[in-house]
Amino acid sequence: MLIADRDAGGRRRYGDTHLDRLLSIQLLTRAGFSLAEVAEVLDKQEGRPLADAYTEQLKLLELSELRLRHQRVVLGAIVDALHVDPAMRIPASLIAATMSLDDTMLHYPKLDTGVDAGEFTPEQIERIVAFYLGWKAVAVRALIYAENGVDPASASGKRLGQDWTTAIRDALDAQAEHEHAAMESMHDQRDYWPAADRELHDTTKTYLHRCEQALGYQE
Repeated sequence: MLIADRDAGGRRRYGDTHLDRLLSIQLLTRAGFSLAEVAEVLDKQEGRPLADAYTEQLKLLELSELRLRHQRVVLGAIVDALHVDPAMRIPASLIAATMSLDDTMLHYPKLDTGVDAGEFTPEQIERIVAFYLGWKAVAVRALIYAENGVDPASASGKRLGQDWTTAIRDALDAQAEHEHAAMESMHDQRDYWPAADRELHDTTKTYLHRCEQALGYQE
């Protein structure tokens, strides 16, 4: 991937172009990309303006960061459930919840938010992403609890219901009108959601609703 020039004496010489390529290799490999993936990225960017090449690499790194956040959220939810009861079984259906973020509704090509992307600030986009990941964390716990027969009216069930209620309230309180419109549009297009997200939502929504209902019986 990094072929050096050689001087008259046969010694390797690296110019600015080589150093730019080396920096790109370091950044992408440290982010978890394989050497083959890095080579493919760099080959596609060959001859493009440096600013464009680095902008594209920044997008790749941001997506890699989202993947890690997604994996951390799922694993964190599993750990939380096991702290409630170390004997809990992790259902095989949970594999769907750990799929690559590339295939979730955050990047699903057929999903139309109904809102011009230019209307969103980075902070607003982050809130939508945070809400999605928050839902995934709660849904994973709900799936584990339901599969292990945890009563929604138990302390653990009520705590889950409270976490979900708080996540919804915090998201809605902070959202601007076009954020609400985007979230509603995404929900209305559930037929276009990736199958794994749709299944996780449908499998856990009744249990989560029962956990929320159980909160009404607290004194």
